[in-house]
Amino acid sequence: MNLHQFPTQVFNTAREQRLGTRFHRRTLGLLVAVAIVTTVNASAFARGDMPWRPCKKTTASTLKLNVSGVANHEDDTTTTLVTLRTAEGKQYSHSLGGDVGCLAHSRAGHKYVLGRIGEMGAWRPLQEIFYLDEITGKLETSKALPPWADDKQPWCGFAAEASQDGLYVAFVAIDDSESRLEVLDTKEDRLLPVGEPPLPPPSAWARENVRRIVDFNWGMAEARTDGFIGMDSGILAWRGHVLEASYGKDGPSMRAKARKIRRWDLDKLAVEGRVSP
Repeated sequence: MNLHQFPTQVFNTAREQRLGTRFHRRTLGLLVAVAIVTTVNASAFARGDMPWRPCKKTTASTLKLNVSGVANHEDDTTTTLVTLRTAEGKQYSHSLGGDVGCLAHSRAGHKYVLGRIGEMGAWRPLQEIFYLDEITGKLETSKALPPWADDKQPWCGFAAEASQDGLYVAFVAIDDSESRLEVLDTKEDRLLPVGEPPLPPPSAWARENVRRIVDFNWGMAEARTDGFIGMDSGILAWRGHVLEASYGKDGPSMRAKARKIRRWDLDKLAVEGRVSP
């Protein structure tokens, strides 16, 4: 088994943002985690290699995420030290189990939206969401995710895309055994179901390992989508508070050229308290 010490992730608008990410590969049927530190760049996002995107913000607070431990199949000892330095210079720290990354920064709410990746059988999906108040340092667990139930599969996320102001975060998730496109309203802390998600990013791994088209979907080892992997550029996009999702007859090797775009105005739908299918 491959042991690895995960690097520090720093999010700070005063300098170039750097983040840690994880690539997965299958070796002898076991999930092996490899981590790197890299400068954020569009080409890496376009390949779907970086599930953690930088938190876009305009305040002077600094968020530091130090992830360490072992992330192997059925042997996940990863922990994250979350350190916040406020604009006034106060420092707050929290220790969380799993690999924690930044999903968004809510300017209006003065908080970071954090996600935790953890082991779920052979999967390593996003399992939990937290809010970190950038003024008080208080850390709260989101209550928006469906509670654990013995009679259904728990909620887990595979990709995320936040609006620029951090008010909304779109997720590709599996909820009660169904793949869904959902949006987290970070102000009201509620999860809004939108519809079906686009297909996952094509990749060299999927091209070599997908034998049946039904296996090119979310949560499949053959497609390398059995963890929080992110989405390639342009498939999920925000235009203000309007979410755009791009659909096509995509396959393991490439995205289809013919695309259908669906749009949802989340401000309007959030006020109504529901999302139309």
